[in-house]
Amino acid sequence: MDIIANIKKRKSWRSYKKETLSIELIQAIKEQLTGESEGPLEKPVNVHFFAKDKAENRKLGTYGMVKNARYFLGGEIVPQKESFLDFGYIMERAVLILTDMDLGTCWLGGTFTKSNFMEAADIDETKIMPAVIATGYPKEKRALRDKLIAFNAGSSKRKPWDELFFETNSVTPLDREEMGAYNKVLDMVRLAPSASNLQPWRIVKQADNFHFYLKRKMLYKKAIKNVDLQMIDMGIAMYHFAATAEQLELNGSWQIDEYDLDKKWEYIISWKVN
Repeated sequence: MDIIANIKKRKSWRSYKKETLSIELIQAIKEQLTGESEGPLEKPVNVHFFAKDKAENRKLGTYGMVKNARYFLGGEIVPQKESFLDFGYIMERAVLILTDMDLGTCWLGGTFTKSNFMEAADIDETKIMPAVIATGYPKEKRALRDKLIAFNAGSSKRKPWDELFFETNSVTPLDREEMGAYNKVLDMVRLAPSASNLQPWRIVKQADNFHFYLKRKMLYKKAIKNVDLQMIDMGIAMYHFAATAEQLELNGSWQIDEYDLDKKWEYIISWKVN
């Protein structure tokens, strides 16, 4: 799979065709994306596939945020910091595989009927389903509501490079001309989706290390009970970084250390260049 091409291709789709997916395509999705797996923090994420029809799962809903959505992926985790990171990592991998299948996707955090999805997946009370991914064939012409939601979320806007990536400290912008192939890696991080398109990640390069920080908006930490949406966003950014690095044959690994750099930022994890 061409990660870079799919990151550039992928958009958030909230309007879908009523066309059903073929049995073969559904089987391919289940084989590639469902079941239990782990991200870099080695926390289990159990991914479920949901098909909305008259006989089963008919109460699955998105509060009108997605039109004609019939298919979903949802992951169950034990609610803890590392699990949210791995959840974002694993589910964004799924998003880009679905994109490679020419399917549309939309991340849904607080805008899905959580209890119905959890009941359909038979998830016990020790686990949660922080978010789901709507998928299907995207409608060529977006509905007006889709356009309005995208506009209000600022989905087409991205923060400039010098607000996201830094050299040594939290104030000196990283010189992209000196990054070599990692220039492309960081560009793909910049394109990662996030709640309300806040892009809460900050990356500081020190020697051969890339340290990931979270610039929090506290509203999102408490917006949904037991769910840390911005930690999920960090997992998404981590996947964009690692998957792009792998495609470009840039070797490295994830490690957690302690790099308290800025009181306004929360240290998350580091990518160590090998």
